[in-house]
Amino acid sequence: MGLIVIVRAMFFSGRRLRVFVAAPLVIGLALLGLPHADGATPLSLATLQGQIRAGVVAKAPGTVLPSVKSVLKGPAWTFVGNTLVTKTCNPRQTPSLIAQPKPCSFGNPRAKKVVVLVGASHAGMWMPAFKSMSSTDFYQFKAFIYAGCPPLLVDFTVAPFDRDSKYVTATQCATWNTNVATAINALHPDAVIVSGGSQSMTSDPGVLSQWVSGMSAFLNSFTAPKKIIIGSTPVLNIATEMAKCVSTNATNVARCNTTYNASSNSDITKLLLDRDTQVAAATGATLVPVISLVCTPTSNTTPVGTCPAVVNHNLVYVDDNHLTAVFVTYITPVFRTLLNVPLKS
Repeated sequence: MGLIVIVRAMFFSGRRLRVFVAAPLVIGLALLGLPHADGATPLSLATLQGQIRAGVVAKAPGTVLPSVKSVLKGPAWTFVGNTLVTKTCNPRQTPSLIAQPKPCSFGNPRAKKVVVLVGASHAGMWMPAFKSMSSTDFYQFKAFIYAGCPPLLVDFTVAPFDRDSKYVTATQCATWNTNVATAINALHPDAVIVSGGSQSMTSDPGVLSQWVSGMSAFLNSFTAPKKIIIGSTPVLNIATEMAKCVSTNATNVARCNTTYNASSNSDITKLLLDRDTQVAAATGATLVPVISLVCTPTSNTTPVGTCPAVVNHNLVYVDDNHLTAVFVTYITPVFRTLLNVPLKS
């Protein structure tokens, strides 16, 4: 059965919140999962969720991509989509870009529609999907990625948002987040897409409030007619990084599965999902949840979702919070279906 993405309008604190959800419906050639002209059948959400359920109980998934041995040899970071952020557009490698941000560019440079992705590494991990989409969906894709610098307008000298490492300092992050808005607005994009990431999130209600206000202020600094939030993916509650866990438990990778509790206010993943919803409500941005691409669904009667370590031979996570580039590439057809609804509306 194919899928169509429908709009569910909700009201949050007096404001209308648009969230796109997937529902089964027999409609249209592409959404029916019928073969494309090249004979390939695109991955559907229904098929992916079936594979996720199978991954939850699988003990020995066989071949795993990328190979766990290669990830362990490292550096693990080379297996995340952020590697598409090259020196010419990476402020970590080229510090002058902090003052004058320049994007990584893909797609047709003559296309009329311009789509911008901005954020830290959790935005960058989606780069393989956007690169693929821009080559087939006829738009210019621009990415402004600064790994380690969350998309917030906050005081980065104060915990838990303080930044003082060899990669990102408080001054660098604050400067970038101000200047990147100017650079993006100068492009007059049709849409700005943000992914929040999990840095600095704790179970302290005050931290959640600061995240919401800081991310809302960041989103409100853009003049694009469309603002879209890619929903959060889970932070794993395992004791080690995923590749190491799968290597250690090669005959029972189910031991590396993780869970999240959608009803627990102490669950970091649940708090990240709450943050996304609140920021969307505060800014009028469209929220595109993606947790269904990684975990089993939850409900009022079944509040705990399970997120398998391996889905259809694809290693889902590199560490405890970044999806592998291989998995993002694999789920791109489903991601495209979800994201193209607000992009094309």
